Amino acid sequence: MRKFLFSQKFAPLGVAALSAIAATSIATAPAQAVGTLGFSNGASDFFQDVNPGAGDMFTVIFSPDESKDPFGDNLGSTAVSTANGHFSPPFAPAPPNGLVELVPVTANFSWVSGTSTNPGDIFTYELVDAITFNFPNEDVTVTWEAGTIFEGTFNNNNGVGFVEVSENNPPTVTGILSTTVISDEISFQDILATGGAEYEVSVATGEKIPEPTAVLGLLAVGGLGLGMKRKKLQ
Repeated sequence: MRKFLFSQKFAPLGVAALSAIAATSIATAPAQAVGTLGFSNGASDFFQDVNPGAGDMFTVIFSPDESKDPFGDNLGSTAVSTANGHFSPPFAPAPPNGLVELVPVTANFSWVSGTSTNPGDIFTYELVDAITFNFPNEDVTVTWEAGTIFEGTFNNNNGVGFVEVSENNPPTVTGILSTTVISDEISFQDILATGGAEYEVSVATGEKIPEPTAVLGLLAVGGLGLGMKRKKLQ
């Protein structure tokens, strides 16, 4: 397990491109989180399978079986960095003493747009099928639907990384009393020089709170139905 920050791993080699991706993946809206969950670990290698263009597909396994002993039990593991809020049943305090069991997640991605493989150029892929991060001992799941879009880029050190974009529908969550997702993010990368692929996930649930100026506007016109953008975690 190697915990990482997506932008920091790429920063020495492609900070401009990753900053552009981060900017598209973060939207702001005030909210009060009542459940937060963050976790990360290794993934199967995929660098050599990403060839942006029509018909291209690749597969990543997050927290594969090999990430936890004993091998062959169809369970992987992940490092939980944050587990706060109203989980039912209670989630183990974070960070726990060791890795937490997670059912391996097989994610298939299909090319959508962008064909350049030049370092820093951005291309997009989408999830072919829904994926669920399932914590069997905590009875918590987080599911992203098929069609969720990810932006990716190569760097100049045999690396490729992807991050979820803000226009996606939020995931569905079970096991947290408030299941209204107000922020979420998945990022993953494979840099040959560091010896393997990694991923990081974060999700927060709670109730959205309107901007003060929006509240004043509602009072002024007596209107209802304010639309809010969901926030993306950095």
